[in-house]
Amino acid sequence: RGEENRAETEAQEAVAEKIKRRNPIFVIAAIVSVVAVVSLVFYTTVYVLPFQRTVARVDNESVKMDYVIRRVMMNTQGSAWSTIQAIVNERILAQEAPAIVGDVSVDDIEGLMRTTAQGDAESITDAEFASWLQLQLSVSQLSETQFRELFRISLLESRLSTYLGSTVSNIAPQVHLSWILVATYEEATAAKARIDGGEPFSVVAKEVSTDATKTNGGDVGWTPTKLLEPSTKSIVEGLAINVCSDPIPLGSSSDPNSTDAANYALVMISEKTDAKEVTPEQLDGLKQAAYQDWINQEQKIKDITFHGIHGNLDTQTFAWISYQVTRLQAVANAHAPTTTTSTTPTTTAGGQ
Repeated sequence: RGEENRAETEAQEAVAEKIKRRNPIFVIAAIVSVVAVVSLVFYTTVYVLPFQRTVARVDNESVKMDYVIRRVMMNTQGSAWSTIQAIVNERILAQEAPAIVGDVSVDDIEGLMRTTAQGDAESITDAEFASWLQLQLSVSQLSETQFRELFRISLLESRLSTYLGSTVSNIAPQVHLSWILVATYEEATAAKARIDGGEPFSVVAKEVSTDATKTNGGDVGWTPTKLLEPSTKSIVEGLAINVCSDPIPLGSSSDPNSTDAANYALVMISEKTDAKEVTPEQLDGLKQAAYQDWINQEQKIKDITFHGIHGNLDTQTFAWISYQVTRLQAVANAHAPTTTTSTTPTTTAGGQ
């Protein structure tokens, strides 16, 4: 019986020893698994999910963060906000313009791309075009579908602008406008006080205005009210003949009572009419305004929302975008050829 007990004890000790030897392996494996999971979660949280976040939505169509960042990299002359606004306008065009002017064919897109690639050359071979396209994709970091969509938008915008321009009349409401441009609110109020006190507008304009029209006493000439800046237009339309306006803030300020804007204007109208023929240059401006009016109207109709890292599209979101753009540009510059210029079509909607 003693022998049996001893054998059983030895067997139990052997099993215990095996378990003891295996435990470190299990512990190491568990640690490795945890580290792998944590690393995957970190990578996904930092490098995947933020780039898939919706930045803007136009009706049911989403604009993702990764696309916004690539477009900001392309739009070197604009801010992240102006780029997002341009993308929203592009989606409006893509959704609504085909119903007005028809959609753009694949051949049309290919033709515009080849014309762009050809530049001033007499012709371009298929191989040269393919090489150009690969370079553009490398520089822009867009997919070929996204890149071709920019050319589709350019064609849609051109056709819609032409169509809307054809509806614009060469007869428009106009005012005979004079103005004085000065740098500060104090200068503007001082000039207005002189005019209100009886001095001719033209005399004051020649003396204090910084605009080129000062040599003509501030006389701008007949101007369609449609071509005036919104803030100026609303004031001019309510202004009596030969009455000097209050100082009008110009530049970035949207507050009509601002006293620290970039510049200030005083305006006066000597004549106005509801119907006067415009000049060819003014007609071109009215045609461009017709397109912008269409965009503005669609923006009011569409369900457009903007989203940031923490809900709203805030300064922290723009700072994060700026960081990512800088980081990706550094990587791209390190691997780019010595000459890399992206030649996407120039569009109002695209903000290029």
